[in-house]
Amino acid sequence: MATPMTNVRAIFRKEFVSIFDTATGPVVVVVSMLLFGVGVFYVGVGGRDLLGRGVADLYPLFLWTPLILALTAPGVTMRLVADERRAGTLELLRALPISSGELVAGKFLAGLAVLLIAVAGTVPYVLTVALLGPVEWGPVIAGYLGMALMAGTLVGAGLLVSCLTSSQTVAFFVTEAITLLWWGAGRYAAHAPLWLARVLEFVSIDSRFRSIARGVIDSRDVLAMLVMITLCLAAAVFVLRWERLRR
Repeated sequence: MATPMTNVRAIFRKEFVSIFDTATGPVVVVVSMLLFGVGVFYVGVGGRDLLGRGVADLYPLFLWTPLILALTAPGVTMRLVADERRAGTLELLRALPISSGELVAGKFLAGLAVLLIAVAGTVPYVLTVALLGPVEWGPVIAGYLGMALMAGTLVGAGLLVSCLTSSQTVAFFVTEAITLLWWGAGRYAAHAPLWLARVLEFVSIDSRFRSIARGVIDSRDVLAMLVMITLCLAAAVFVLRWERLRR
Protein backbone atom coordinates (compact mmCIF):
# COMPACT_ATOMS: atom_id res chain seq x y z
CA MET A 1 0.00 0.00 0.00
CA ALA A 2 1.38 3.39 -1.02
CA THR A 3 2.20 5.78 1.79
CA PRO A 4 1.73 9.57 1.58
CA MET A 5 5.50 10.05 1.18
CA THR A 6 5.58 7.48 -1.63
CA ASN A 7 2.82 9.36 -3.44
CA VAL A 8 4.56 12.71 -2.96
CA ARG A 9 7.84 11.31 -4.31
CA ALA A 10 6.08 9.79 -7.32
CA ILE A 11 4.34 13.08 -8.15
CA PHE A 12 7.60 14.98 -7.63
CA ARG A 13 9.54 12.72 -9.99
CA LYS A 14 6.83 12.82 -12.66
CA GLU A 15 6.51 16.60 -12.53
CA PHE A 16 10.23 17.31 -12.33
CA VAL A 17 11.00 15.09 -15.33
CA SER A 18 8.12 16.56 -17.34
CA ILE A 19 9.36 20.11 -16.69
CA PHE A 20 12.75 19.24 -18.18
CA ASP A 21 11.20 17.16 -20.97
CA THR A 22 9.97 20.47 -22.38
CA ALA A 23 11.87 23.72 -22.87
CA THR A 24 10.38 25.17 -19.69
CA GLY A 25 12.97 23.90 -17.23
CA PRO A 26 16.12 24.70 -19.23
CA VAL A 27 14.79 28.12 -20.29
CA VAL A 28 13.90 29.14 -16.72
CA VAL A 29 17.28 27.97 -15.38
CA VAL A 30 19.31 29.66 -18.13
CA VAL A 31 17.34 32.92 -18.08
CA SER A 32 17.57 33.09 -14.28
CA MET A 33 21.34 32.53 -14.36
CA LEU A 34 21.77 35.20 -17.03
CA LEU A 35 19.72 37.73 -15.08
CA PHE A 36 21.62 36.98 -11.89
CA GLY A 37 24.90 37.41 -13.78
CA VAL A 38 23.80 40.76 -15.17
CA GLY A 39 22.72 41.86 -11.69
CA VAL A 40 26.03 40.88 -10.09
CA PHE A 41 28.54 42.03 -12.70
CA TYR A 42 26.86 44.78 -14.74
CA VAL A 43 23.99 46.43 -12.86
CA GLY A 44 25.27 46.10 -9.30
CA VAL A 45 24.01 48.66 -6.79
CA GLY A 46 22.94 52.18 -7.70
CA GLY A 47 23.96 51.64 -11.30
CA ARG A 48 27.57 50.88 -10.33
CA ASP A 49 28.84 47.48 -11.44
CA LEU A 50 31.12 45.18 -9.44
CA LEU A 51 34.39 46.76 -10.59
CA GLY A 52 32.98 50.28 -10.33
CA ARG A 53 32.01 49.74 -6.71
CA GLY A 54 35.45 48.36 -5.85
CA VAL A 55 33.95 46.00 -3.29
CA ALA A 56 34.08 42.21 -3.58
CA ASP A 57 30.72 41.27 -2.07
CA LEU A 58 27.60 39.41 -3.16
CA TYR A 59 25.12 42.08 -2.11
CA PRO A 60 23.99 42.73 -5.72
CA LEU A 61 23.22 39.03 -6.17
CA PHE A 62 20.82 39.01 -3.24
CA LEU A 63 19.55 42.54 -3.88
CA TRP A 64 18.11 41.49 -7.24
CA THR A 65 16.84 38.06 -6.09
CA PRO A 66 13.18 39.04 -5.44
CA LEU A 67 12.77 40.69 -8.86
CA ILE A 68 14.59 37.98 -10.82
CA LEU A 69 12.69 35.13 -9.18
CA ALA A 70 9.42 37.07 -9.54
CA LEU A 71 10.09 37.27 -13.28
CA THR A 72 11.13 33.63 -13.79
CA ALA A 73 9.11 31.60 -11.27
CA PRO A 74 5.81 31.90 -13.23
CA GLY A 75 7.49 30.06 -16.11
CA VAL A 76 7.76 27.00 -13.89
CA THR A 77 4.50 27.25 -11.95
CA MET A 78 2.16 28.01 -14.86
CA ARG A 79 1.97 24.35 -15.91
CA LEU A 80 1.94 22.59 -12.55
CA VAL A 81 -1.83 22.03 -12.35
CA ALA A 82 -3.18 24.03 -15.30
CA ASP A 83 -1.59 21.62 -17.77
CA GLU A 84 -3.07 18.61 -15.97
CA ARG A 85 -6.49 20.23 -16.14
CA ARG A 86 -6.14 21.09 -19.83
CA ALA A 87 -4.97 17.59 -20.77
CA GLY A 88 -7.65 15.90 -18.66
CA THR A 89 -5.09 14.03 -16.56
CA LEU A 90 -6.20 15.80 -13.38
CA GLU A 91 -9.31 13.61 -13.40
CA LEU A 92 -7.12 10.52 -13.70
CA LEU A 93 -5.06 11.65 -10.72
CA ARG A 94 -8.23 12.13 -8.72
CA ALA A 95 -9.20 8.54 -9.47
CA LEU A 96 -5.97 7.32 -7.87
CA PRO A 97 -5.48 6.96 -4.10
CA ILE A 98 -3.69 10.31 -3.97
CA SER A 99 -4.94 13.09 -1.74
CA SER A 100 -5.07 16.74 -2.78
CA GLY A 101 -2.43 17.51 -0.17
CA GLU A 102 -0.05 14.92 -1.62
CA LEU A 103 -0.63 16.25 -5.13
CA VAL A 104 0.07 19.83 -4.06
CA ALA A 105 3.16 18.82 -2.04
CA GLY A 106 4.69 16.84 -4.91
CA LYS A 107 4.12 19.59 -7.46
CA PHE A 108 5.35 22.29 -5.08
CA LEU A 109 8.59 20.40 -4.44
CA ALA A 110 9.12 19.85 -8.18
CA GLY A 111 8.68 23.55 -8.97
CA LEU A 112 10.89 24.52 -6.05
CA ALA A 113 13.61 22.09 -7.20
CA VAL A 114 13.76 23.78 -10.61
CA LEU A 115 14.24 27.23 -9.08
CA LEU A 116 16.82 25.88 -6.64
CA ILE A 117 18.80 24.54 -9.60
CA ALA A 118 18.74 28.06 -11.05
CA VAL A 119 19.88 29.44 -7.69
CA ALA A 120 22.66 26.83 -7.48
CA GLY A 121 23.78 27.99 -10.92
CA THR A 122 24.92 31.26 -9.33
CA VAL A 123 27.67 29.53 -7.33
CA PRO A 124 30.28 30.24 -10.07
CA TYR A 125 29.49 33.95 -9.64
CA VAL A 126 30.26 33.64 -5.93
CA LEU A 127 33.56 31.92 -6.67
CA THR A 128 34.44 34.59 -9.26
CA VAL A 129 33.81 37.39 -6.77
CA ALA A 130 35.85 35.48 -4.16
CA LEU A 131 38.81 35.56 -6.55
CA LEU A 132 38.58 39.35 -6.70
CA GLY A 133 38.77 39.87 -2.96
CA PRO A 134 37.90 38.45 0.46
CA VAL A 135 34.27 37.43 0.85
CA GLU A 136 32.38 37.11 4.13
CA TRP A 137 30.85 33.66 3.90
CA GLY A 138 28.33 34.11 6.72
CA PRO A 139 26.22 36.66 4.78
CA VAL A 140 26.56 34.53 1.63
CA ILE A 141 25.12 31.47 3.41
CA ALA A 142 22.35 33.62 4.89
CA GLY A 143 21.61 35.03 1.43
CA TYR A 144 21.27 31.59 -0.11
CA LEU A 145 18.92 30.50 2.67
CA GLY A 146 16.84 33.56 1.90
CA MET A 147 16.88 32.76 -1.83
CA ALA A 148 15.51 29.28 -1.08
CA LEU A 149 12.71 30.75 1.05
CA MET A 150 11.93 33.34 -1.61
CA ALA A 151 11.78 30.64 -4.29
CA GLY A 152 9.39 28.63 -2.12
CA THR A 153 7.16 31.66 -1.57
CA LEU A 154 6.86 32.39 -5.28
CA VAL A 155 6.33 28.74 -6.25
CA GLY A 156 3.57 28.50 -3.65
CA ALA A 157 1.81 31.56 -5.08
CA GLY A 158 2.21 30.34 -8.66
CA LEU A 159 0.94 26.87 -7.79
CA LEU A 160 -2.19 28.38 -6.27
CA VAL A 161 -2.88 30.38 -9.43
CA SER A 162 -2.23 27.28 -11.57
CA CYS A 163 -4.91 25.44 -9.56
CA LEU A 164 -7.49 28.03 -10.63
CA THR A 165 -7.24 27.76 -14.42
CA SER A 166 -6.75 25.31 -17.28
CA SER A 167 -4.71 27.78 -19.34
CA GLN A 168 -0.96 27.92 -18.89
CA THR A 169 -0.95 31.35 -20.56
CA VAL A 170 -3.48 32.76 -18.10
CA ALA A 171 -1.62 31.18 -15.19
CA PHE A 172 1.66 32.70 -16.38
CA PHE A 173 0.43 36.26 -16.83
CA VAL A 174 -1.72 36.31 -13.68
CA THR A 175 1.17 34.95 -11.60
CA GLU A 176 3.60 37.38 -13.26
CA ALA A 177 1.30 40.29 -12.41
CA ILE A 178 0.89 39.13 -8.81
CA THR A 179 4.58 38.53 -8.21
CA LEU A 180 5.65 41.85 -9.74
CA LEU A 181 3.05 43.72 -7.67
CA TRP A 182 4.23 41.73 -4.67
CA TRP A 183 7.77 42.85 -5.41
CA GLY A 184 6.87 46.48 -6.09
CA ALA A 185 4.64 46.95 -3.05
CA GLY A 186 7.55 47.80 -0.75
CA ARG A 187 9.00 50.30 -3.21
CA TYR A 188 5.66 52.13 -3.42
CA ALA A 189 5.45 52.21 0.39
CA ALA A 190 7.75 55.26 0.57
CA HIS A 191 5.12 57.28 -1.31
CA ALA A 192 2.04 55.89 0.46
CA PRO A 193 0.20 57.08 3.58
CA LEU A 194 1.68 55.72 6.81
CA TRP A 195 -1.05 53.12 7.45
CA LEU A 196 -0.83 51.81 3.89
CA ALA A 197 2.98 51.93 3.90
CA ARG A 198 3.08 49.57 6.87
CA VAL A 199 0.82 47.08 5.10
CA LEU A 200 2.84 47.28 1.87
CA GLU A 201 6.14 46.85 3.71
CA PHE A 202 4.76 43.79 5.52
CA VAL A 203 3.52 41.97 2.42
CA SER A 204 6.28 43.03 -0.01
CA ILE A 205 8.70 40.23 -0.89
CA ASP A 206 11.30 42.89 -1.65
CA SER A 207 10.97 44.38 1.84
CA ARG A 208 11.07 40.93 3.41
CA PHE A 209 14.38 40.26 1.63
CA ARG A 210 16.25 43.51 2.31
CA SER A 211 17.88 42.47 5.58
CA ILE A 212 18.62 39.00 4.18
CA ALA A 213 20.35 40.62 1.19
CA ARG A 214 22.71 42.26 3.66
CA GLY A 215 23.42 38.93 5.34
CA VAL A 216 21.11 39.37 8.33
CA ILE A 217 18.56 36.63 9.02
CA ASP A 218 15.60 38.26 10.76
CA SER A 219 13.24 35.68 12.24
CA ARG A 220 10.29 37.89 11.32
CA ASP A 221 11.24 37.78 7.63
CA VAL A 222 11.72 34.01 7.73
CA LEU A 223 8.41 33.54 9.55
CA ALA A 224 6.59 35.83 7.11
CA MET A 225 7.79 33.83 4.09
CA LEU A 226 7.00 30.50 5.76
CA VAL A 227 3.49 31.77 6.55
CA MET A 228 2.99 32.91 2.95
CA ILE A 229 4.13 29.51 1.63
CA THR A 230 1.81 27.70 4.05
CA LEU A 231 -1.19 29.88 3.19
CA CYS A 232 -0.68 29.47 -0.57
CA LEU A 233 -0.34 25.69 -0.33
CA ALA A 234 -3.31 25.40 2.03
CA ALA A 235 -5.41 27.46 -0.38
CA ALA A 236 -4.30 25.25 -3.31
CA VAL A 237 -5.31 22.12 -1.39
CA PHE A 238 -8.67 23.72 -0.56
CA VAL A 239 -9.33 24.52 -4.23
CA LEU A 240 -8.60 20.95 -5.35
CA ARG A 241 -10.62 19.40 -2.53
CA TRP A 242 -13.56 21.70 -3.22
CA GLU A 243 -13.53 20.71 -6.89
CA ARG A 244 -13.41 17.03 -5.94
CA LEU A 245 -16.39 17.41 -3.60
CA ARG A 246 -18.42 19.17 -6.32
CA ARG A 247 -18.12 16.17 -8.65
